[in-house]
Order: sequence, then C-alpha cells, then structure tokens
Amino acid sequence: TETLEQRSPAQIQTKSDLHALATDRKGEVLIAGTKEGTVERVTTSGENRRKWAVPKVNGKPDAVSAAAVTPDGARAFSAHPESGAVYGWDHTKPDPVQKIDLGWPVYR
Repeated sequence: TETLEQRSPAQIQTKSDLHALATDRKGEVLIAGTKEGTVERVTTSGENRRKWAVPKVNGKPDAVSAAAVTPDGARAFSAHPESGAVYGWDHTKPDPVQKIDLGWPVYR
C-alpha cells in the first residue's frame, strides 16, 4: 500500500483572486501571482518563503497573468499584460533577476 505524506497548507493573502499558480515537479514549491502585481513563493516546509512586488506601470499594479517555476523550485517566472514583460525571480534575491520585454501584452 502507498502512504501519502500530509503536508501543512500554505496560505497566501490577497485582496482579489489569484491569477496564476505553478508548482515544482515534487509539489513542494508553489508560485502564486495576483491581480495586485505580486508574486509569492511558498513551500511545504515553510522555508525560503518570498514575496515580490512587480514594478508598477503608470502608477497601477501590473497583474500576473501567468506563472512558472523551474523543476527544482529555485527560480520562478511571471508574465504581465500591462508591461508586456516576463520577470525571472530567484528565491534568494529581493528583486527580479531577469526581465524580458516582449513588446506585447502577456495573457494566459
């Protein structure tokens, strides 16, 4: 018989619906993107939690329309419709480590 490991729930506080979710290959890292333009990384272990704010566009939040995470959970990526950019995030850094300007709105 197979035994399932029970993991503690990760809570993400947001004022609106989550726009994007992604997990690593083991399901131990969750990346969540919000309408408020934040990207949050939570883990089942509770370690290395990180919340990033995406730069605003014309004074307004740049919502997250899509999210992805590397298989090892170390890096996350978020796509944004207002700026037409994809940001790369490293869980050890407070700011984006990469920005790719696509030149068009990124929708899911």
